[in-house]
Amino acid sequence: SEIDQIQKIFAVLGKPSSEEWPEYPNFPAARRFDFPGPPCSRLGELFPSSRPVIPGNTESYRPTLSTNGLAMLSGLLTYNPARRLPAAEAATHAWFDEPPRPKDMALMPTYPSSNDGSGLTRAELYQKRKAKAYLEQARRQQARLTSQVLL
Repeated sequence: SEIDQIQKIFAVLGKPSSEEWPEYPNFPAARRFDFPGPPCSRLGELFPSSRPVIPGNTESYRPTLSTNGLAMLSGLLTYNPARRLPAAEAATHAWFDEPPRPKDMALMPTYPSSNDGSGLTRAELYQKRKAKAYLEQARRQQARLTSQVLL
């Protein structure tokens, strides 16, 4: 539900303060519900800049994020739309210049297309092939019956 989604967002980003987002207390839902949430964002806790890898501990394999990456993510997830990082600025953020750099397209692997050019979905292609196989089987059976009658 929407309420459940808001609670999950607040659990990660913290409940917005009136300093952070002055308009927040004016929203009807903010007045009707007292949403629980930590007083500040947990993004740094969820995406630390480094984490020791402990063999056999799957929790230690969770993703990490550099300082620039955390700044960009925090900017994109800012509650107040007036203070939120615009998409155009995010697209040129310093995080994208950090290693590892993207590979050149020529070095990327290629795979054969699974699209036959018909514009049909896989399910539609499957149904079409199934119908074609059924008709082919019916034709063979009809031919076999016709040849038996003629004998």
